[in-house]
Amino acid sequence: MNSRRLAVAEYEQDCLKFDKATAAGEKHFLCNGIVEYLSRRHKFNPQYRNDLEAWCLEDVALYEAFLIESHEHDLFTIDERVDFHERLKLRAKKLAAIRFEDVRAAEFYFVPRLPSYDLLEELYANEQDHDRLDWLKTIGDRIGYGATEASQPPPPAEFDLTSITCTIEVPKSGGKGELFFVNSSGHACSTEDAFKDYMEQRGWTVMRAEVSFWQAMFCLSFWEEIWHGCAVARFRYSI
Repeated sequence: MNSRRLAVAEYEQDCLKFDKATAAGEKHFLCNGIVEYLSRRHKFNPQYRNDLEAWCLEDVALYEAFLIESHEHDLFTIDERVDFHERLKLRAKKLAAIRFEDVRAAEFYFVPRLPSYDLLEELYANEQDHDRLDWLKTIGDRIGYGATEASQPPPPAEFDLTSITCTIEVPKSGGKGELFFVNSSGHACSTEDAFKDYMEQRGWTVMRAEVSFWQAMFCLSFWEEIWHGCAVARFRYSI
């Protein structure tokens, strides 16, 4: 019973916070908690149906503004976003001036999961309310959410691991642990050294590297992508 009282108290607090919130993102995430609570209650008590639908519809009305805000990183420079922390009214004014159609058409556009949409779709489907489902689909089409399987990209082809792997046989030393195998010189060695020796005998130059090396190579390879929009990273350090 204590957990139920806590859930009710959190739900009531979220409702109060929603009335005071101004940003679409803040309201959307409050809606997430509210509809999650109402969805759980609705499964056991049909009387919560109207409240659940009302809050989901409230969230639907925020979708476009929320999606504009969620793309703020791509819409403004880092200096502008830092300035927004001190000037919230300026941020709201700048965001209000952006057309959703322009964000929707941009290459960086994406739609995170929207629980309210999913719950409305499930609710109307269970009630066989085709008119409301059609209305909901127009919203999904407009924001690019709830795409049909036909519009989804085909699944990637299954990768054949045999094309990049092989099985080798190395004599065993009879020992245990790191000296389990024997290399071409007759010395006991570890699994890694046995494979290194095997490949070197076939003309390869082999370097053993731990995790930190590959992490460094990944960061250097994707330096521009990782630091995109950050004015502080203008050059690479030599290593």
